[in-house]
This record gives sequence, C-alpha cells and structure tokens, in this order.
Amino acid sequence: MNKINPIKVMIVCYTILILVPIPPVAASQGTRTALVKQASVTIQEAINEGSPGDTIHVPAGIYFEHIIINKTVALVGESSSTTVIDGNNSGTLIQVASDNVSITGFRLQNSGYGWIMHGVYVYEAVNCTIKGNNFYNVCHNVRLNYSRNSQVLENTINGPLGGVAMYGIRVENSVNCTVADNDVTVNIGAIHLENATECTVRRNLLI
Repeated sequence: MNKINPIKVMIVCYTILILVPIPPVAASQGTRTALVKQASVTIQEAINEGSPGDTIHVPAGIYFEHIIINKTVALVGESSSTTVIDGNNSGTLIQVASDNVSITGFRLQNSGYGWIMHGVYVYEAVNCTIKGNNFYNVCHNVRLNYSRNSQVLENTINGPLGGVAMYGIRVENSVNCTVADNDVTVNIGAIHLENATECTVRRNLLI
C-alpha cells in the first residue's frame, strides 16, 4: 500500500483554502443609532443616512432639534424620561411626512406657540404610531391631519399653567385612527376630532 505524504496533503488543503473564497458575512440591516455625544450625530442626520425600514435607536440625552421624518422608520428613544427632544420654544418638534412611521420612548418639550406648532405632526401619512411618549409644554401635542389607520397610544401629555399648551391630541380629516390610553392635562382642549371618520377614542384620562 502506498503511503500518503503528509506534506503533500497539507499543500493540497492549503491550496483549496486559497482557491475557494469564503463568502462574506452580510452586514446587519434595519438598525441605525443616533449618538450625539459619542459621534456628533443628530437624530435628523441618522434619519437622513438611514434606509426605509430602519429602526433608529436614540440614547438618553437632550436633543435640540426640529425633525422631519420623510421615510419609513421606527424612531425609538431609550426612555421617555431621559431621551429628550427640545424645540427651544420654537417650531414643531417632529413632522411626519411618510407612511408606516412609529415614534416611541421620547420626552418632547418646548415647542413654539401658535396654530402650526406641534409636538408630533402627522400630515398625509398612513399607518403611523405615536406611542409611549411624554409631552411637556407643547402647543398642539399630537396632530393627525389627512391620515389613515394611525394610532396615538399610551402617551402622557402635560401642559403646565403659563405654558404654551393648547390641545392635547387633534385628529382632523382622518379615517380609522385610534386615540387610546393617553393621560392628557392641557389648558384649552384635551382631544379634538374634526372631520374624523370611523375613528376610535377610548380609555383616555383627561384632567
């Protein structure tokens, strides 16, 4: 019986490893993280650089921004008490202009004052969810306008005396939207529906 030369075996194996490429490991998709302190990235920059379908995780911190969401993303704050978007008493904090957007886990505070100043403004977008956020000193805290199948759930809205708060939640020109399980304390109006068709309002605490 012929003996197998171990050196030849090693050479053959080594050659195979060189000639047969190892397939690259696919990079994970669907998550972007905004890190202001660590990488000088704003939430808006993370949205701009992201792709439709991404989940953008935002660490605790204070973000002085006015944000426009123009693609399908999930915006997730670390905590609704420590992840703060502050409008610095001007403008709208978050404007949603894309379908299938969700916003959860933020404290939104200090918008501007006036009829077009909002905490979260959803305009001509469908299937959006605003859930588990804390609003403080915001003029029109959540407004759905020309929306369908959107939800405002489990938010805490506090309009302090002497602040800019006018309405807690406004649903206008919208179809099949749900407002449920929110705690609303504001100066003028808690929940306002206008030209709202087949919309549901339930289990909200209004003070």
